[in-house]
Amino acid sequence: MIKTAKAVIIDDDVLSIEVLKNALLPYEYVQIAATATNAEQGESAVFAHHPDLLFLDIELPASGLHTTTNGLEFLEEIQSHVTWDMRVVFYTSYEKYLLEALRANAFDFLLKPINQSDLSQLLTRFRERRISDLQRISATKAHDLNERPLLITSVTNEKMVVRPHNIGYFRYNSTRKLWEVMLDDGRGIFLKHNTTADVILNYGAHFIQIHKIYIINLHYLSMIQNAQCVMSYPFHEADSLKVSKVYRKALLDRFYDI
Repeated sequence: MIKTAKAVIIDDDVLSIEVLKNALLPYEYVQIAATATNAEQGESAVFAHHPDLLFLDIELPASGLHTTTNGLEFLEEIQSHVTWDMRVVFYTSYEKYLLEALRANAFDFLLKPINQSDLSQLLTRFRERRISDLQRISATKAHDLNERPLLITSVTNEKMVVRPHNIGYFRYNSTRKLWEVMLDDGRGIFLKHNTTADVILNYGAHFIQIHKIYIINLHYLSMIQNAQCVMSYPFHEADSLKVSKVYRKALLDRFYDI
């Protein structure tokens, strides 16, 4: 079952927003999380909801602290802070922006007024991409089921058996001076005091250190963007997995070998 995709629409024309919202109604797997009519509202909506899909009007006016004059500049301003897998669809009344949108690595491009057939093809491609991601994760989990389970001990001395596919990443809490394991059921568990980075890396070959305080499971690594790791579902909302220069080359080498 494919997970519902969150969408945000940013357009200075309220009528265009309503038209697009109505055009999206038949696609039950797309949920409109928020809409915005200017750059300032749009930035708040994007970082509040972490959308999977961003419908972005190219002719977007400046507002508040934003001096952007269009959606292309808006995306350039925020994309270094987007640490999850967000696919951007530019839409506008003018075809002249198509090349610029493609250069901005847009997932797709729509012309106003919205053509239902074009929208359907776009969302079909989007859905197929998400299904492919989930299948890859499922295949990884099936592979990991054949690997030995891990016995980990929490800071409260509880013994737990987990499999590698249950783990997305580890992070070091400098305040408590403890490593924490992040599991696919949403739990974060602090590990016993004598757990070190070397101990964690010995859990399996797919665990790799990306920073002095982060160790990730390579099987969930979706992309490396602006010196940060973007993880696949269900760890896609992790937004602080920075890659330090010390570990960058080794990470890239391992990533390209996957």
